[in-house]
Amino acid sequence: MRGLTKGWCVLLTIVAIFALAAPFAVAEDDVVVLRVMTRGGMHDVLQAFQDQNPHIRIEIEEVAFGEYVEKFRLHYAAGVAPDVIFPATSWAIVLGAEGALLDLREWVDEDFLADFVPQSLELYSYEGALYGLPNDMAALATYINVDHFEEAGLFSNFTSWTWDEFVTMMKRLTLDRDGDGIMDRFGMEHMWYPQPFLWSATGNGYFDNTFRPTRMMLDEPKALQALQALQNLIWQDHVIPRPGESASFTGGTASSSVLGHWSISGIMASGINWQLVPLPRFEYQVQRGDGSGWSVASTTKHPEEAVKLVKFLAGEGGQTILAEQHFGTSAYLPVLHGVWRNPPDLAPGINKMAFLAGTDMLFSFYDPVHPVYDYVFPLVHGAVNNVLGGSVSPEQAVEQIKDQVAALLAEHVK
Repeated sequence: MRGLTKGWCVLLTIVAIFALAAPFAVAEDDVVVLRVMTRGGMHDVLQAFQDQNPHIRIEIEEVAFGEYVEKFRLHYAAGVAPDVIFPATSWAIVLGAEGALLDLREWVDEDFLADFVPQSLELYSYEGALYGLPNDMAALATYINVDHFEEAGLFSNFTSWTWDEFVTMMKRLTLDRDGDGIMDRFGMEHMWYPQPFLWSATGNGYFDNTFRPTRMMLDEPKALQALQALQNLIWQDHVIPRPGESASFTGGTASSSVLGHWSISGIMASGINWQLVPLPRFEYQVQRGDGSGWSVASTTKHPEEAVKLVKFLAGEGGQTILAEQHFGTSAYLPVLHGVWRNPPDLAPGINKMAFLAGTDMLFSFYDPVHPVYDYVFPLVHGAVNNVLGGSVSPEQAVEQIKDQVAALLAEHVK
């Protein structure tokens, strides 16, 4: 009996040693595989979740932005949809309305949801359902070249500027040094984002309501005036390159650029002397509240594990990692008020608060956040691009699309 007892003690000791030596060993039959379709840049944060959850294995499929929705729909129709996806805000609404996404309100408690920027979280809601958790707000700020501003006798550490002040500065920064008619430096790199300036001028976007649009607003006088002001920057004032011309903020041939937080790493690497200032304003100081989020496919066989992953990615664990990588402006308040504001590698004095200017009037870049977006956004976006391209006046561009847009709204918005 003593020998048997001693033997069992030795056996239990060996088992305990092996258990401590391999605490994360999980039998293959117990592993849950989650397929995650991303748009790149998520390997580190997904690996961190997998390291903390050894019973879950992540398989990553990266898809280009322009192909993302179409590819997901093809997978979904074929019965092989990924478990977790990374849609832009409006895509989450469109896919959710089609029945392709899980309603997260049935899986996530209100205490967790209370830690998100409310306006950003709201953009993932449609008819009472919640079709995603925001990964970020794609907030925008104006990056400026401090050396260019100071060389032109301009102050480079301001916290607000009007549209008229902005235009005046851009003219002083735009240079044709040798008088050959070819600009050697432009005030601004490109008009990448006209939407915030339209919101700033009018207090609304392309439509009367982000969630249930009934009328396009581009024919309003203030909207037409804002579109004309944007066209003038390129074709009258010539402070932004025209087609066939080019300028680079990081290359030193442009003095400013409106970009998102995701551009910080590249600009840091360029070696230029830079600073952040808010977007110039017409009437209202505005900010972008949409971005990208995490959603769970309605066909997942592992909803509990998929929701756990989505909560990690949108919550403190994932957002801390992404904030340190300058991925975007976090919509998760504990991180937004913490490591996002003070990342370890950012030079002292950089005004990151420029990304938060105007957050009391958040707008959605992909306006409206409604399934009708799929039909009307290409028309409206095309009209604005035609104005910026100089081929038509704002009035002509709006006239060309208004009847078609009105018919689509009447058909799809009930």
